[in-house]
Amino acid sequence: MISIASQTFKGIRIMNIKPFVAIAIAALGTSAAIAQVNPMSGTDITNQSLQSSRSRAEVLAELEIWQQSGLAELERRGDPNVFSEPYRRAQARYAALRASPAFAVRVQTLSRTRG
Repeated sequence: MISIASQTFKGIRIMNIKPFVAIAIAALGTSAAIAQVNPMSGTDITNQSLQSSRSRAEVLAELEIWQQSGLAELERRGDPNVFSEPYRRAQARYAALRASPAFAVRVQTLSRTRG
């Protein structure tokens, strides 16, 4: 049982702050423990390494086509209007480049040269 005693100092009632500090520390400790648990599986995720579903070569190739498609330039200008015609054309170019056989060849070339 926590006792919240108060004292009087020059006519002003002063409450004992120790119980509040203890409660605050307990609450912070609990929230830190909760933040380290994966809500989907209930497992601790602090020591798990993140694994990508894509290879380094694929990411580099996607960066190249993002730049070639014009999406990089539209993003560089600031907050792009994703509903504008130039943005939609750039998205279509990106999708076409990503689906092309040249993309797969580029990924293979990058994987051989860069690992």
